[in-house]
Amino acid sequence: MKKTVIWIVLGILAFAGAGLTIADYRQWKHAELDRYGQGPGDLQKPAMQLTEMYHSKILGIRLRLPQGWRVKEERELIDVAGMMTVKISSSNENLTDLVNKEIVKMIAAKVKLTWEREYAVTEKMDMTIITWSEEQPGGAAVRHQKVMGKMKDRLMEMVVSVPEEKWGDYEKTFWEIYRNIEMI
Repeated sequence: MKKTVIWIVLGILAFAGAGLTIADYRQWKHAELDRYGQGPGDLQKPAMQLTEMYHSKILGIRLRLPQGWRVKEERELIDVAGMMTVKISSSNENLTDLVNKEIVKMIAAKVKLTWEREYAVTEKMDMTIITWSEEQPGGAAVRHQKVMGKMKDRLMEMVVSVPEEKWGDYEKTFWEIYRNIEMI
């Protein structure tokens, strides 16, 4: 009699466990499949509004920037908010060849490329963007992007460097800045 009661209790527990597993599976299936194919969602913060215009007559470039970002201009280089540098130089090579050479240099230096190439386009200029991460002493990682764009014989090189944990805070803002660059 005692064995029968134990088997009945085990049967009820097994039946209840199977029922709960099926119910949990149905909830999981809806949670997973309701957004199937829509990606992981938007994990970055929205872009900051680009409310200020910076114009460099020396370098012949206009940048739209978020309010309060400080710009320091030296002879051939602009430093924006300590996160971004912009340099303009002359080059007769086409943009694709210049980007290919840059990637070959990075691979030779054993740089860990996150994205080899992404693209942004403005009215007057096409740009190629190379993204990589770099471990700093002490274990902190820094995410970099190098934006290369050409207009006639002028090459713009912009390098962005931000700690990896802050990248999501600024990524969309950087893309908006890229899309609003004007070489004049």
